[in-house]
Amino acid sequence: MTHTHTANRDSGDRLERLFMLLQRIRREPRKVSTAELEEALATAGMDVKLRTIQRDMEYLSSQFGLQCDDRDKPYGWYWLKTAPILELPGMSMHAALTFKLVETYLHQSLPTSTLQFLKPYLSAAEAMLNDNADKQLSQWARRIRIIPPGLPLLPPEIDPDVHEAVYQAVFNSRQLQIGYQKTTDDRIWPYRIHPLALVVRDSVIYLLCIFAGYSDVRQLALHRIKHAELTEDMAHTPADFDLDAYIAAGELNVRCGTDLRLKCRFVAPDGLYLLETPLSADQTITWENETTYTLEATVPWSAALMRWLLGWSADIEVLGPAALVEAYQAEIKRITGALLR
Repeated sequence: MTHTHTANRDSGDRLERLFMLLQRIRREPRKVSTAELEEALATAGMDVKLRTIQRDMEYLSSQFGLQCDDRDKPYGWYWLKTAPILELPGMSMHAALTFKLVETYLHQSLPTSTLQFLKPYLSAAEAMLNDNADKQLSQWARRIRIIPPGLPLLPPEIDPDVHEAVYQAVFNSRQLQIGYQKTTDDRIWPYRIHPLALVVRDSVIYLLCIFAGYSDVRQLALHRIKHAELTEDMAHTPADFDLDAYIAAGELNVRCGTDLRLKCRFVAPDGLYLLETPLSADQTITWENETTYTLEATVPWSAALMRWLLGWSADIEVLGPAALVEAYQAEIKRITGALLR
């Protein structure tokens, strides 16, 4: 059984390798050397010796009519211009661009196993974008950036084994045995947990879970989990647990209460970008005179709202509601007092 399993795996690995090699061959006059193919496979996570790739290319040449330019070293492989188009189940340029954006902006959010699965596709997308004659489209990935709100923070380091175990536990609803280090304690605390969901906030991934023997939902920063063991026991998810409702209730400090009707006064041009990117669908702006205007919008009471108001503290007057005005002034007083110490 072991021998058969190994043979099947080796056969599958070779088939995947041959497929990737075929994808990287271009029509003349463009050529690709065996060393370049070796580098492309290495980028895709395949450790293949140069001699093995040479044998693979000789085999593909006999089956598909690939050409080898051996007049100069390094030798270059290519398709003849007149060769029939080989319809490989590849990807379009738009799909390649999408894979590139996924790699750039969702890398941290994807489980390790998913990233490993996507490696050949990400590599193929990179090759297609670099080699495609449509330079306008292939350059587009270099001409788009997503800037996170606020001060961008580098993501903390997460143990790859922990990362994989946690994602597998969430996806397969399995219990975890973990060791967790609290921010105020150097000790590693053992816990048996029922994973519920993952939330990415700023640069930190949080695991929502329930500790064995308890019923309340806890939040664990993934980078503070020092070891994690996937068990065979099924995790329990409360029937009334709703991830969106949990976040909306302010449990992750995203939202801390019910909606309120914000009212504040600006002096132009401060805050005029809110005309184009309003705080809410029901936002209104009333000009008091040529330079001063009052803004009203329905927004959730949250820590993010308070930080936003404090960021405008030199240019804004918070007018309502009364509870927000009181909290805002108290925060200003606290910050001022700390600076004067």
